[in-house]
Amino acid sequence: MPKSEEIKAFERFELIVGLLREINDSRGLKLVHELVVKCSEYIQIVVVSEELMGLQRFRKQTDEDVMAEFRRLDILRRIKHNALISQLVIVNRYLFKINSLKNKVPIGGIFSLDPTFLERRDRDKIALWAGFLVNGLRKNDLLVT
Repeated sequence: MPKSEEIKAFERFELIVGLLREINDSRGLKLVHELVVKCSEYIQIVVVSEELMGLQRFRKQTDEDVMAEFRRLDILRRIKHNALISQLVIVNRYLFKINSLKNKVPIGGIFSLDPTFLERRDRDKIALWAGFLVNGLRKNDLLVT
């Protein structure tokens, strides 16, 4: 049976963290931690947005306050998504600059999906990967919400 994307994302995370711990790289570990925080924050905003949309389906009309909240969440979602993408790029650039990790870091760095998605900055695929990573971390009790 093929591995789920959550398992692949979690295993890639473990590999990268393990490599950074091997060389005692606290800066790299901090960058990875910041990436996990950004992934988690993005997923939380997505969940809140989806819940609001789900609740709205049962109402006959949308009032101005709800529409303002939709707009606010949409802006926040985009900001969090951009921050996640930026941090992912920062982590990977950092990983590939470390001489002692050459030939140890897989193609795609910490990103476990097809690396061409990252090269093209495919927002949908990066968002999916963030969800896979967050779920993998939660299932392994490494992320508490």
